[in-house]
Amino acid sequence: MLSADAQRLLDFWFDVPGGPSWNTYRRAWFKKDPAFDAAVCEAFMPMWQAACERLNVVGPAASPASNPAASLAGIAAADGCAPDDWSVTPEGACARIVLLDQIPRNAFRGDPRAFATDPAALALTRRVIALGWDREMPTPLHRMFCYMPLQHVEDLDAQHESVRQLERLRDETGIDTVYWARKHRDIIARFGRFPHRNAILGRASTDEEAKFLEEPGSSF
Repeated sequence: MLSADAQRLLDFWFDVPGGPSWNTYRRAWFKKDPAFDAAVCEAFMPMWQAACERLNVVGPAASPASNPAASLAGIAAADGCAPDDWSVTPEGACARIVLLDQIPRNAFRGDPRAFATDPAALALTRRVIALGWDREMPTPLHRMFCYMPLQHVEDLDAQHESVRQLERLRDETGIDTVYWARKHRDIIARFGRFPHRNAILGRASTDEEAKFLEEPGSSF
C-alpha cells in the first residue's frame, strides 16, 4: 500500500486515473515554467529535504560534492527496509524516483542541488529494472520517468542503458523520447560530462566544450 505522501506526489505528477492529464505527456515536465516550479517547491520541497537527510546525501544548503556516490547498499538500507516505505512497491519506487530525480530539477534550476540526489535516483532505477518493476507501472509515462535517472548521470554505461530502455519503451508502447536519450548519450560520449553543468558546478570548460556551448541546443 502506498504512503499518503507517495500517492500525493504521483497524483500531482501524473494526475489521478481518469483525470484530464492521466497518461498524457505534459509540457511542464520538460519546459521551464515558473508557476509549475513554484507549485513543485511548495508541495514537495519538505519531502525532498527529508529524503536527503534520510539518505545522508546532502543537506538543504549543501552541494552534491558532499556525497557524490550513494551506494546501492546505502539506498537499500535507507529506502527499502521499512514495511510502509515507498520503495517496496513499483508505484512507490516510481514516486521515489520522481522525488529524487525530478523535484530538485524544478526547485533548483541553475544550482548544484539540482543534481544532488542523482546517485540515489540512479541506484533505485537500477533496482526497479532488476526487479522488473518498470514493466508493472500504471502507464508508459510512469515507466518513462523510472528511466530518467539513467539519462541524467554523467556516465556512458548508464547513457547506453537509457537509450536501450527508451527504445524498448517506444517499441512496446509508442512513447518516443529516444531522440533526447541519444542526444544526452552523444554528449557524454563526446565530453564525458555535460558541459552545460560546468558553470553550475564550478568546473572549468575546455576550449572544445566552450565552443560547443555556443551551439543551439547544447543544454537541456
